[in-house]
Amino acid sequence: MREFAAGAQRAKEVREMALQVTWDSKVCIHSGNCVKTLPQVFRVENGKFVIEPSAADDEKVRATVAACPSKALKINQSA
Repeated sequence: MREFAAGAQRAKEVREMALQVTWDSKVCIHSGNCVKTLPQVFRVENGKFVIEPSAADDEKVRATVAACPSKALKINQSA
């Protein structure tokens, strides 16, 4: 039973690491929707836009990316 639980945890970690979000600064209209909706993932630190997809569950990240009005945010799923 523990082996299965450890395997499930590893699978979750791999899944979280596989989700990548990119941002195109030339397309972004700076509406701030992402930062307002999911600040633990999307934030500005020292004048730079920081994206940390592992800070929230995939569903919330995907929904926030899909709601980007300029489509400057994209999800890249690694193989």
